[in-house]
Amino acid sequence: LAEAMARTSNSAREAGVEMDTLIGYIATIGETTQKSASTVGESLKTMFARFGNVKAGAFAADGEDMENLNDIETVFKSLGIQIRETSGTMRDFDDVLADVAKSWDTFNDIERGAIATAAAGVRQRENFLVLMDNYDQALKLESDSLNSAGTASEKYRAYQESLEASLASLT
Repeated sequence: LAEAMARTSNSAREAGVEMDTLIGYIATIGETTQKSASTVGESLKTMFARFGNVKAGAFAADGEDMENLNDIETVFKSLGIQIRETSGTMRDFDDVLADVAKSWDTFNDIERGAIATAAAGVRQRENFLVLMDNYDQALKLESDSLNSAGTASEKYRAYQESLEASLASLT
């Protein structure tokens, strides 16, 4: 996890993906594909970069023919999924992915392929498909990560109390 996070954590932060969510994504792809952590991290970094790829046409002056923000927007919009909050702000990647996951089972093979290629490119599309096919597992792992912080705090508190008890006994 640490190696994959080192490769993608900054890109994830820029895409609005929280650490626990990223851990869920990494673990799901890694467990399913058995690819190395560095490969999984680079794959997610590619997805985040493609998501935020703003083409020069997005800066055209009013009245000029505007090019779409990116390929993801074109494909996702055609399937009823928005990637922008407003004309000047992007939605968080994980929110968009959650919308895709809600409808994933309703998409046909061609639509799934178009989504995967737009979101991850030809080389990383398999990892995107794995993530979408196992999205429930990613959410479970995200939840486990969120809850593990509380467990670690409880264990540390118990250790501190036992250490204090030992020191008090020694005194």
